Amino acid sequence: MGFPIPNLASLPGASRPGGGGTPVPPGPDPLAQINNVYSMDFDPLSDQYIDLGTSLSLANEYTISSWININNTTAGARVIVYKGSNSSYEFGLEVNRTSGKLSTLGASTGPVFTSNTTLAAGVWYHAALTKAVVGGTKTYTFFLNGQPDGTGTTTVAPNYTSGITAIGRFGSSSGGYFNGLIDEVALFNTALTDEEILSIYNATAVVGGVNKTADLSQLTTPPVKWYRMGD
Repeated sequence: MGFPIPNLASLPGASRPGGGGTPVPPGPDPLAQINNVYSMDFDPLSDQYIDLGTSLSLANEYTISSWININNTTAGARVIVYKGSNSSYEFGLEVNRTSGKLSTLGASTGPVFTSNTTLAAGVWYHAALTKAVVGGTKTYTFFLNGQPDGTGTTTVAPNYTSGITAIGRFGSSSGGYFNGLIDEVALFNTALTDEEILSIYNATAVVGGVNKTADLSQLTTPPVKWYRMGD
């Protein structure tokens, strides 16, 4: 169901009026803005998730971008978006069920990397993951609130290329249900630059009392899928 998001003035940073937190580092001009009034509330006890179908594939380079707000830091895996089962995957991003950090996957096979920062409950974060490929090396980089927050490299290829993509759960098998709010999920078929991800974060503000977020269609490479989660 649609769920009103908190006043974004509570987010840290100089571009969020009244936030009073750490100033936003210098970077590119913010993207154009659009209204952002709603998010989606996921209850793991009700097995809530969104089935995105079987056609989406991001087997090479990609970026996953989303705003998230977890309800707690101890209640199991929290999948943001994922294509695969609970044992193999093509792509995905979650809040790790034990560390409370962003993670590539919680699958039992394939590369698993985690970010540096443990997330707090009840706080809105912009979470992103890029996968860049040079030769046979794949580099995964996490971003939290516009800043790099950990990386990992591997030569292992994804081991899952069929089945559904889902928001809030493992794709083609039950489990990993998200506990909290998800908003503005975007999937790109390229690895966005650090500056582009920072521009997404910097575009979030309150303008004339209305919550605003980035118009992702203004990026040089727009998302292949963009789920506004109620707006």
